[in-house]
Amino acid sequence: MAAASSNPGFWAGGWVQGQRASRRTLVVAPCVIFSREQRHIGLIRDISTTGLFAYSDFTPGLGETLRIVLTECTETGTKTVTCHGVVVRVESKGAGAATGIALRVAGYEVV
Repeated sequence: MAAASSNPGFWAGGWVQGQRASRRTLVVAPCVIFSREQRHIGLIRDISTTGLFAYSDFTPGLGETLRIVLTECTETGTKTVTCHGVVVRVESKGAGAATGIALRVAGYEVV
C-alpha cells in the first residue's frame, strides 16, 4: 500500500520497528470500514504494505474479510485508497473502549 504523503495531518510520520513482515508508518487517519455491507467509522493507527491496525466501534470476527476506505485531501486533489483484507487480530480493552482491529491486506486500489 502506498504510504507516502507530504500531509502531516494524514500520515503522522514515524516508522515502527518490531516483529513485522514490513515497516509500518504511524498514522492518524479516519476511515470507513465495511463489514458484511454495514458501514462503521474507524481510525487507522498504523499502516504498511502488508497490513494495518485500526480502531472502530464494532468487533469483527477473526478471519472476517473487511473493506477499508480512507481519503486524503491534498493541494492537488483528493486521493482515495480502498483496501480489503482479513482480520488477523482483535483487541478489546473493555466496556466503552474502541476495538482494535489488525488486518492483513490482500489488495488495494488508489483512485
